[in-house]
Amino acid sequence: FQFLKKNKNKELILYCRSGNRSGVAANILAKEGFQVANAGGFKHWKSAGLPVRQVIKNSQTAMPPELQRLLSVTGRQNDIP
Repeated sequence: FQFLKKNKNKELILYCRSGNRSGVAANILAKEGFQVANAGGFKHWKSAGLPVRQVIKNSQTAMPPELQRLLSVTGRQNDIP
């Protein structure tokens, strides 16, 4: 949770594919005193024709431990790729 600790005084903008998981995470972080905004679903951004940058996925790229912990705390560990 180093990232979260270092950024406690900043607004965190969250998003995910549909907006559901980012909403869950936003609620948890808000209860912990973080300033958060749920930007919603990336799929809506993309379907609106807004700019998107493609990133080539590296098979060795791992999900940050903070996100793994957040998903396990919320019971969403099956969402970990």
